[in-house]
Amino acid sequence: MLTKIIEVVLKFENPDFSGSASFASFDDLIDEIGKIAQKQQVVFVIDEYPYLA
Repeated sequence: MLTKIIEVVLKFENPDFSGSASFASFDDLIDEIGKIAQKQQVVFVIDEYPYLA
């Protein structure tokens, strides 16, 4: 699941992104979303949180 979320976040940040990237943890991914949110308004929704947990 982390892989899919990473892909979505990176494509949001750069729609032409086609490579691969990874984050060591969800904390690192959330930090990246925070960096994006400093540049533009972002709504990040986690649906089905129990599956994520």
